[in-house]
Parts: sequence; C-alpha cells; structure tokens
Amino acid sequence: MTLLFTKFMKVLVALMFVVGSLIPLSAAAAPAIDTKAIIATEQLMSGRWICPDELSSIPDGYIITQAQTVSGNSGVCGIYNEYYIEPLNSGQSYWVCPQSPIPDEYIVTEAMTSSSYAGPCGGFNEYYIEPLNFGQSYWVCPQTLDLIPAEYIITRAQTVDANTGPCGGFNEYYIEPLNFG
Repeated sequence: MTLLFTKFMKVLVALMFVVGSLIPLSAAAAPAIDTKAIIATEQLMSGRWICPDELSSIPDGYIITQAQTVSGNSGVCGIYNEYYIEPLNSGQSYWVCPQSPIPDEYIVTEAMTSSSYAGPCGGFNEYYIEPLNFGQSYWVCPQTLDLIPAEYIITRAQTVDANTGPCGGFNEYYIEPLNFG
C-alpha cells in the first residue's frame, strides 16, 4: 500500500511541474509592487546609501547617520541628497540626522545646528539619541517630546540662547519618572 501511495505522490508532483510550466506568467496576474521603494533588509547588514524617495521605507531598527548633498550627477541618487542608513545596536547612543526615525525607547539629549557641510549630516542639524533607562531623569530636546513614555513627566523647561546649550539653541526639558509610591 505504501509503495502505491509513493508512486501516486511522485506522479502527482511530476504532473504539477508539467502543468505549472505550461501556465504563462503575466504581469497582469502579479500584484503591482513598487520594488524601488522597498529596501531589501539583506542588503543592509552594514548599512548603505539611500535616496530621498526611500526615506519612507526605512526598516524598523535602522537609523540615518550621514547625509550628503551631491553636486552634478555623480551620486547614487543623481543630484539629490543621499542618506546613509545603518542598523541600530540596541543600547548604544548615536548622532543621527533629522530625517532619521527615532527608535522606540530612545530620546534626543543633544542637538547640534550645522551651518556648514562639515558634519556627518551635511548642512542638516544632528541629534544625539540615547536609550532611555527607565527610572532615570533626563534633559531632553524638543524633538523627543512626543516620544516621552507615559511613565515620565516634564518637570522643568529652560530657554537657551542660540547654540549654547546641549540642544543647540532649542529649549530644553527635564523629564522625570512618575513615582506612584
């Protein structure tokens, strides 16, 4: 009985290959996918340059650590800005460009206003992000206010003269954990 079943399965598999090879593949049958907007995660193991149209498809766990404006048509993206994305190593702090997503449980504790193209983010501002250690208090920059966890509350704020504070001339806010005890 098992011999008969085995032969039946072999014939069935062979028949599937024959029938499958006779069915033409058509673009109309395939779903429309914008492959240019999808960044292949396997290509990102150590990071890569992306174009502005790919900013909305940065995979979770990746950050933008560099940006450059290209003159002429010499860059990966032609004459447009290019952004370098790399995987986030959980628990580490980073300088990121303003176009970068801020990962969950990270806060912006410093900001640097760049008036030249000298920094890694070109002429853009740069933000220092660090992991939030629950229970610890922080001075944070305004770029993080909408990311503050519900367990924290703003207890102080200060206005800083242009480019003198850790937030690069932006206001600074002190957050502390709520104590329910």
